[in-house]
This record gives sequence, C-alpha cells and structure tokens, in this order.
Amino acid sequence: MNSPNRTVERSIATFLFGFLAFSPPLLAIFGAEAFVLGLPLLYLYLFAAWGLIIAMIAWIADLGAEKPPDLEPARRAKRNKAD
Repeated sequence: MNSPNRTVERSIATFLFGFLAFSPPLLAIFGAEAFVLGLPLLYLYLFAAWGLIIAMIAWIADLGAEKPPDLEPARRAKRNKAD
C-alpha cells in the first residue's frame, strides 16, 4: 500500500493536470476548424482529457485500496488440522 502522502501528491497532480487541460489557452489551441474522422478536434481533445483524468483517479483509488488478506494459508491450516 502506498503511503497517504504519495496518494495526496498523486491526487494534487491529477487536479493540476485537469486544471491545465481545461484551461482556456489550451482549449483555444484545439478549437481550430480541424476534423478527425469527421469529429471536431476540440471534442476529441475534451473526451480524451476527461477519460485520462478518470483513469488517473481510478488508478490512484486502486493503489490506495486495502488488499484483501490471502485466505489460502488459513484454509490449508484448517485442512491440516482436520486430517
């Protein structure tokens, strides 16, 4: 498990990435009249940035989650006692 300090640092980094990704100067770059596969470039950028932020949050949450204890050694010990 990661230390809480690392989790906080990753959360702050994710927030800053989201803040910068959706800032008007960067959005203006992708606001050009360009199309990719028939979709405006701005829409593709917004959904890609949004998906990346969700993936980063899921990764942080998974790293901070408690892993369930391994029950297999306890089951083996029970079987050995029963024999």
